[in-house]
Amino acid sequence: MSLSPEESEILADDLNFDSDVDAVTPAGWFDPRDGLRLVQTLLGTVSQDPDAFPGEDTLLTELTELEAVLSAAAQAGARFRLSVAY
Repeated sequence: MSLSPEESEILADDLNFDSDVDAVTPAGWFDPRDGLRLVQTLLGTVSQDPDAFPGEDTLLTELTELEAVLSAAAQAGARFRLSVAY
């Protein structure tokens, strides 16, 4: 996970701690094939034991959608990064 300096400051303010913005790693971009392997592993894990995951239907739907996006990115030779809104 990586944050921009701005994201780091916002998160630090929200969680009430000091952030050393100069020490923050810049946001990174990743190979979609790496993300795709992770998403496919998660899909398999949730599918094998759905009762272990509250809201498994929603989780499976979102992972399947992410799998499609990452597959398209891999085919296009693009990179990816996930952003999370706090």
